[in-house]
Amino acid sequence: MPITLLLQNVLVPLGVFAMVVLLVWFDHRSKRTALTERAELRKHFLDKFGSGRELTEFLATPQGENFLKGQEMGTARRPPKERVIRSMRGGIVIGVLGCGFLGLMPIERHLIIPEFCCWLWASAC
Repeated sequence: MPITLLLQNVLVPLGVFAMVVLLVWFDHRSKRTALTERAELRKHFLDKFGSGRELTEFLATPQGENFLKGQEMGTARRPPKERVIRSMRGGIVIGVLGCGFLGLMPIERHLIIPEFCCWLWASAC
């Protein structure tokens, strides 16, 4: 019985807190990487032009307008690699949650349904 209380009162809340911290850290890291890449792209773009006049002339052309539209919509559509990685990350998180339910199965028999749902959802990701 004491191990059951230890699992319920200490390890489960600690595990949930650690998972939330890890998810927030992953999200922050990916946003920071995207921001850095965007800043580098803009820096290289501005380095290509010697003066503001050349930049203005380029932006007045149809190619310049298309470039600006692409920059505005850059966050709306993610590249395929990032979408796959994001989907896999979600599947891994749900799979780990299923493992947690599996670990608690000897103590709480009614957790078979959430565990099965997590594994099913993780395999769909």
